Amino acid sequence: MEPDGYYFFSEKQKKIREMVDPSPTFFARIGGKVVECTERSSSPKPSGPFDDYKCYGRGIYIGEKPE
Repeated sequence: MEPDGYYFFSEKQKKIREMVDPSPTFFARIGGKVVECTERSSSPKPSGPFDDYKCYGRGIYIGEKPE
């Protein structure tokens, strides 16, 4: 499968989402590894306002649970 977007993780975003969402993160496969993410974008820059984003690069969405 081809990568379907850029994936990011922000601890600040996760903490805010945990207050309202029982599943504040999701998983993606990036470079052969499964990683926890808080955002997916079609551009290499996240759309959210958080200053602690880690950019994992391009990958493939898996879902709410790792494989």
